[in-house]
Amino acid sequence: MLNLFFIACSEEENIEISREELMVNKTWTFKKLEIIDIQDSGGSLLTKAQIEKKINDFNSGNGETMFFRPDKTGYTTSIYGIEEYTWNINSDNQIELILENSNDNVVHNNFNVTNSRLSFEIPFAVYDSITSNEVLEVLAFGTTIWE
Repeated sequence: MLNLFFIACSEEENIEISREELMVNKTWTFKKLEIIDIQDSGGSLLTKAQIEKKINDFNSGNGETMFFRPDKTGYTTSIYGIEEYTWNINSDNQIELILENSNDNVVHNNFNVTNSRLSFEIPFAVYDSITSNEVLEVLAFGTTIWE
């Protein structure tokens, strides 16, 4: 008696897409910032939720975008104009951005990308205009989310 078994696999099931392939040739639009920690309040009484709201309200209508090219270059667009950079994904789940005009090397931790979402951590400063003039800025740390 002869038994024959056939197993079929879709080619799509066996294809693994790299993080680079997921992120290139796609325009990523800023969706929101999620605060991880306030590093220095500078005397401000702003809470994490208030800072998130302030930044997300400001950025939500500005259409800030990121674009990554396969040649490891890219750019951001914002109300401040276009900023070119080179990029690299490090083995420690970090994305490194080297800004063209300043040669600043900025490494962002916890880089993650899927078909529909790009995220990484950033340090930032937000100005507290409500508290006294002695408070210049609040230094915080958060995750930016792009879709």
